[in-house]
Amino acid sequence: MEPNFTLTGDEARALMVAIASSNASMPANMTVNLWTRLNEISQVQPPTQPETEDQD
Repeated sequence: MEPNFTLTGDEARALMVAIASSNASMPANMTVNLWTRLNEISQVQPPTQPETEDQD
């Protein structure tokens, strides 16, 4: 199955935080499935480092 959108690792981690702090309810198997997929994405793509400005 082709994905219909892509996420960066940072976006996946942000969604994982949102899920963990949400009071929404959905079936446990759906939550675990989504969490597992987001975790796979977050592990493959390391966090981006903030760009630093060179000061002369």
